[in-house]
Amino acid sequence: MNEPEWKNPYFGFPQMVRFAFDCSEDAEQKIAELASEEKKSQLNELFGPMFNDKIKVDPSKFKHESYVLSTLKALDGGEVSDNIFPILDYEKIKEGKMAQHIVMVLPYKASCDAMSYLLQSNKLEFKHLCDYEIINIAGHDSPFNNRGNISALDKIKNKIKSDAKNGKKTISLTVNKMLTGVTVPEWDTMIFLKDTKSPQEYDQAIYRLQSPNVIKY
Repeated sequence: MNEPEWKNPYFGFPQMVRFAFDCSEDAEQKIAELASEEKKSQLNELFGPMFNDKIKVDPSKFKHESYVLSTLKALDGGEVSDNIFPILDYEKIKEGKMAQHIVMVLPYKASCDAMSYLLQSNKLEFKHLCDYEIINIAGHDSPFNNRGNISALDKIKNKIKSDAKNGKKTISLTVNKMLTGVTVPEWDTMIFLKDTKSPQEYDQAIYRLQSPNVIKY
């Protein structure tokens, strides 16, 4: 990331840049509290909805909304954090037109609804996240949640493809849907916000971002 991509001797080959980060400072404190309470699923708790995932409540909100919002603002560049690199506000990212189509992985379907609500209801507080169209893939409120309906996957892929062609940026919200056996070439960034059962679960998810998406040379 310290030199232009075209100077890289491996330019033209599939590459991946990974950022590992903690949550925002106040969210880290909350996670420490959860650990002291012997709650094993700390990210699932932090990014969990207010209600049981099987029960529909409108509007959907996070249990710990302020901590989720501070983490998003740090990624967005609106708040300074020692724990989080502001990837959406980084000049190299913006110059290279990266992070155009983000897939955000959350712990529960209701978390997808809560994230959709949070991003849209706080648009004026973001520098960059306000420019993205939200595509709720897996939530209870998703227009694409018909089980077993293959055409629903095509609708999602066509929507992202159409937005990319029209210069629109997108954030896709999911839990597990479309993270195995499906290719969305436009996805270039993943924000992984849930606990995993194994490292392989994470590796399987990020593999979705390794499909080439060459439009023109």
